Order: sequence, then structure tokens, then C-alpha cells
Amino acid sequence: MPSFFKPSSPALSGPTTLKLRLRLFGPSFFFLLFLTTLMGSALVQPAQSAQPAQPTSASQTAEAVVADSQRTPDVGAESPEQSSPEQSSLEQSALEQSSPESLSSVASSETVFVAVREDDLPTTTLEAATVPPTETAVEPADELSDAPLALSSVPFGRDCTVKVTAVGDILIHDTVRRYASVTDGKGKTTYDFRPNLQYVKPILEKGDLVLANLENPLAGDDRKLSGYPMFNAPQQLAADLKSVGFTTMLLTNNHSMDRGWSGLESTINAVKEAGLEYVGAYLSEEDKKNRLISVYNGVRIGLLAYTYGLNGFPGPKPGEEYKLGLIDKEMILADLRLVREMGADFVILSLHFGNEYERKPNRHQTSLVAELLAGDPETGLVGPDLILGHHPHVVQPFVMTEESRDSPAQAVMYSLGNFMSGQPFPYTYIGLILEGELTLTADGRRKVGPFNFTPTWCFRGTAGGKNYHRVIPMEAGAADPAAFGLTASQGRKMAESFEEMRKHVLSMSAQSN
Repeated sequence: MPSFFKPSSPALSGPTTLKLRLRLFGPSFFFLLFLTTLMGSALVQPAQSAQPAQPTSASQTAEAVVADSQRTPDVGAESPEQSSPEQSSLEQSALEQSSPESLSSVASSETVFVAVREDDLPTTTLEAATVPPTETAVEPADELSDAPLALSSVPFGRDCTVKVTAVGDILIHDTVRRYASVTDGKGKTTYDFRPNLQYVKPILEKGDLVLANLENPLAGDDRKLSGYPMFNAPQQLAADLKSVGFTTMLLTNNHSMDRGWSGLESTINAVKEAGLEYVGAYLSEEDKKNRLISVYNGVRIGLLAYTYGLNGFPGPKPGEEYKLGLIDKEMILADLRLVREMGADFVILSLHFGNEYERKPNRHQTSLVAELLAGDPETGLVGPDLILGHHPHVVQPFVMTEESRDSPAQAVMYSLGNFMSGQPFPYTYIGLILEGELTLTADGRRKVGPFNFTPTWCFRGTAGGKNYHRVIPMEAGAADPAAFGLTASQGRKMAESFEEMRKHVLSMSAQSN
């Protein structure tokens, strides 16, 4: 069990720029060039420059974990909003923004094969002054593309690292939506969710791949905006999530069908129009295949997502399984095999499962996770590298397998809790921001971790006679309550909750419910 727990502070966070050094020639080229210069015209035939070798990575195999129980589907439903002692005790009067400092890092890897969309490189934005002429950098394109992935050989000089950031459930309850409402000069109501996320924006902006579980359709204002039990959030939410640092939305959960298939299509189009990628729900079979792998800093990340159910709505018809991923072990393994064959260096798997409001994973969760981590040893199929859990609406523990000589560690976050919601029940106002690294080393190995965690608090208060909602990093709020408009007693409450959450996240020892 890892002993790390290093929450990020908004005051010390900022965008991370990853630069990749392109190694164009082997050392033999320069030796031969020198020899040719000395010999001049006496050299009868010019020497041929040697090409750099392209090492191939050894196949990785996952350590099999034996599951001793049968899986049974979980069914959970959210409860309507109501007043909460925890939240009502945290009303306040003022807010101040913290200013992040800029951070940067450099990462690269030996020659590897990477998959990039053909339009990625022309739209990449770089700080040209900081990159020498013999260097290049690969980053996700600013504009989304439907172009298929193309394989190309891109050599690198050192380790190549992708910073993965993930949060839990985004549930736009009625109160959260009302707090984000803005009336323009003509009396029309619009929405702005950016103030809700101003304190966590510096943390999110550090990630290369930044994921969230979008647990409400964005079906449009004409389909009636609503919270629990059948959600429909303003489409403006997608653009606001993009503006604070998110790159990718997980669209597979029990509320995916709250506005039917047309509502799901509207959600996909709204997310796509905002410049976000999406996982788990697709417009076509081709759309699914084109979005199974995303490339960050030259590393191919396979992305898969599935849910236990759809709150009674029917699932995809036969032949349309691509539309939405339902949890089925054989189906997940088949998709896992597909993305591995497509060349994914790492695979991140999202599972919407478990029992609501339970702080420990149940036996169904642990059994399914064990089976998936094992992959298929007979065929050499490697299990997922990182599993992200959602649905319980409370934080469940993090576990990590042991790294071996032949296989990297595998990490599991059973539930990231609520990131932004109006649920008032115990622990439902607490979420977790997970930050981790996936690295291809210079000698062809894959490395998973380390991971850092930032507990957050869905805070509701008042200022100037108006209610508002903010997501506050708990440790930062506890260290300097006044910076977030908190009272000293509210800061102490956050400090106590932060310490308890630190122990809880790393508490997974053996037993499940």
C-alpha cells in the first residue's frame, strides 16, 4: 500500500508544459561525418549513416487475482436535495481567488511507435522560443477531429510521461444550477459555472488528460432543465468545464438516458462542440473506434467506460452496443483486447458501479476489479493500468498492486466521490482529485504512478445576500480559511475532515462488504 498523500495547493499549482526531445541521428552518423571530412576526396565511397535502432517492448502480463464470489448487479438511486447541518453551518460572506505560480517539466522516451490523429501536429501550440530547432513536442490538438488514428514512428530521447487527473461525479442539482444562474441586461437567464470551480482550476490545468464523470445529460434548454431524479443541465456547462482545464468527459452512467437517446446525442454534440473529448457513449461504431485511444506527449492512452445500468431505461439494441457501455466482463475484455491491439501503451478503465453512500467497495466491485486486472493470462492480454470508479457519491479507498520485474503496478480508485453536486448527506459533499503519472521509460518499460490526492469540499455559502456554490480544496481551506472566505471554525472543520479523508483513502486492507 502506498504511503504517499500529497494534496495540491491552488497557490502552488499551474499549467505544466511537457517538452519532448526528438533524437534524429545515432552517434555513428557524427563519427562518419568527421571521418569523411578528414579524408576529403580520397574517400572513394561516402559512408552510410547508421539508423537508430527501434527497441520493441516486451509483452506485459498482469498478475492474476482470484475472485471468490459471484458478481451481482448493484442498483442505486440518488435522493432529493434537502437541508444539511454540515452545509448550513458553512455559510459565509466573501471569497478571494488565489493566484497560481507557473510550473514546467520535461519528459521524453526512446524510439517508440505512437498513434496520432493526422491533424494533431498542425494545430499544436508550443512556446517556440523554448524549443531548440532539433526538438519537437506532441500535444493533443485544440480542435477535435473525426480523423482515424494513424501510426507513425516518433523517436524520443528520454522518459515520456502523461499527467492524468481525474475527479468524481458532476451532478447539477437544482440548487447548483440556480446558484450558477446569471441574468443579462435583457432579463434573460444564462449560466456560468466557472466561479464554482475557480479554486480547483489551477490543479486541473496541470493535467495532460483531465477526466470527469458527467452524470447529467446536456439535452438543451428546450428539453426542460432539471435536477434529481431525471437530470438535464445547461449546455453551457460543457464550455465552462473546458475553460477550467478538463479535457475529457466520461458519459457512461445510470443517468445517461435521462432524456432518452436523443438527449444522449445532444450531450455528445454539446461536449464535442465545447472542444472536449468523450468516452463511453458514441454516435456510431466509427466514432467509438476513433476515440478509443488519445495521444498525449507521444503516449497512447486507451480509454474505456461502462455502467452497471440506466435507471430502468433500455440499453442499446443488438448491433448498436457501441452507443453505450454496459458492464459485462467479457465485453470489457473484448474492448480491452481491441485497444491493446490498436497499440495503447496504457489503458484507463472507468466503472460506474457500487452501492450509493457506502464508503467501502462491496464484494461485487472487488471481484469484478480483480478479474479485470488479471486480463487474460492464457492469451497474454494485459489488464487495465488504472481503474476509476464512480457512482457511490462518496469517496472509497485507493489500492495499488505490487510492481514486478515483468509487469508495472496497476491502480484502482474505487470511487472518487462527488466533485460538484448539491447532495447534502454525510460525506457526499466531499470529493477527490486524483493526480497520477503514466510513463514510458527510455528502455521501453511502462511505469504507473506515483499518485497524489486532493480532497475537495462542495461548499455552499452566502455573499451579498446571494447563495453560491464553490469547490474548495480542503487542505488549502483549512490552512488559510480567510483566503476562501471561511470562518476559523469552518477551517477547523475542513482540517478535521481532511485528516479523516487521508486515512480513509489509504485504508483498504483486505475485507469488502
